[in-house]
Amino acid sequence: MKIKTLNSEQEKLIGTYQEKWRQIFCSTQPIDRQKATNAIKAIYSTFGKKEPKIRYYSSPYAVRKELLAHTPQNLALQLGSSIVSMPLSLQLVGQVHETIDDTLWLHLTGQLQPPFNPIFISLQQLGEELSESEAQQLGQLWLELSEYQWEHLREQQQVWLRSQVQQLPGGNMLVQFGNSLWQNVAEPIWKQIGEPVIEQISKQPPIHQLQDMLKSLSLPWLQMGNGLGLINGLFNIGIEASYVGAIDFCVSVLGCECDRVKWSALQSLIQNCGLIFPFEETCFVCDRPIKLSLDEQNRLHAEGEPAIQFSDGYSLYFYGGVTLPEKYGTVHPNNWQALVTKLQKSLIHSS
Repeated sequence: MKIKTLNSEQEKLIGTYQEKWRQIFCSTQPIDRQKATNAIKAIYSTFGKKEPKIRYYSSPYAVRKELLAHTPQNLALQLGSSIVSMPLSLQLVGQVHETIDDTLWLHLTGQLQPPFNPIFISLQQLGEELSESEAQQLGQLWLELSEYQWEHLREQQQVWLRSQVQQLPGGNMLVQFGNSLWQNVAEPIWKQIGEPVIEQISKQPPIHQLQDMLKSLSLPWLQMGNGLGLINGLFNIGIEASYVGAIDFCVSVLGCECDRVKWSALQSLIQNCGLIFPFEETCFVCDRPIKLSLDEQNRLHAEGEPAIQFSDGYSLYFYGGVTLPEKYGTVHPNNWQALVTKLQKSLIHSS
């Protein structure tokens, strides 16, 4: 039977969990690299993956520089496929939601979502600052990584199908027979006949047009999606933030069941890492900001200085929750009119 309502004590605890996760997501403490490394190893182990090479970066801007410093093909080879096809929180949501009424679930997710995530906002800002050539380069990387991801998903499907067949009477023998049949008969035929046919089909004008259309769509999608944040395989704290508070409340307060190993790994990841890009071979880790400034309404806000700043100096400017360009953000609001007047005069002289 599903839980439909909360008692008064449970309702009061919502505020406690709101504050708990707000502090975690808005932390300005530098990450402890040893704890972060352990958390990443636990996530990879959860998905049955070997330990990756872990690279640490001081800000999302530093990650962007690293991505743009390599050709998409070489970088895709270094990264490999994503270790997850779906954010871990969404996997846990499916388990927790089984015992929670839909109306109550909507209430909890609405109440327990953090107001914002500074690193996610930083990624969005970086996406808007991409030049056309940078967007094209990252778009090509996304296409390269997509190839690895499709291959990875096909492998996952094959493993799952094999496991299902092996559970049947005589299943192991059937799997062995299928392997032998593919290696000795089907695979040679496919290489001689199937692959050349597919290659010819892919050269036909309609297929070429479709490929070009998908490529053209991927670039604005990448820019709108924040340039870095939606690169295939991103495991981003902004996505996990949407549900982690509700999962915590449901498990800790309401006693809902979920995969405790994955839940423990997810909590450790969020508490000990700023942002990670987890790929098969390499995992990029971005540190938290060292400064975060808010107004009384919990909006990003600073006057004449950054509202978000990272240790390498990368800064973002906000006034009442509204993004400001650096030339205005570094100036106190009292002097904005003087800056506007100066700009107007320079425009008049230049004309």
